[in-house]
Amino acid sequence: AAGTIGSMCGEAAVFPIDVVKTRLMTATVSEAPMAALALLVRERGPLGIYSGLPSPLCGAFLIKSSLFAGYELSKVCVHASRTVRHGRDADMARPLDKAEGLFSAAFAGIFAAMATCPVDRVKIVMQTRPNAHASTLHC
Repeated sequence: AAGTIGSMCGEAAVFPIDVVKTRLMTATVSEAPMAALALLVRERGPLGIYSGLPSPLCGAFLIKSSLFAGYELSKVCVHASRTVRHGRDADMARPLDKAEGLFSAAFAGIFAAMATCPVDRVKIVMQTRPNAHASTLHC
């Protein structure tokens, strides 16, 4: 829970930078980051720099929980693989070795990326077309 809250606070803190970055990447005219920020505030108001924030806040929770779930699921698969390779005598209490840990971490990352891609899509749509949807939930 503390990791999720910390991630959410961090996301809220850097979100304006992400909005400016996304705006600069999708702009047809090149401009300086501070000029883009000033234009954004003029166009949308001070809270406009937080357009689309609910999506990544939910994503912070989603990524932490899916990383944990993916890692635990992969450990179950590794332990099942040990049973297949070594029979019923496989030591299930033994910690994962480096290769097994690497596999589990990679699997967890892929699992989390698949879970959070829709959240990132909503965030980018809300940043680049804020008036297209009434709220994050309508996107």
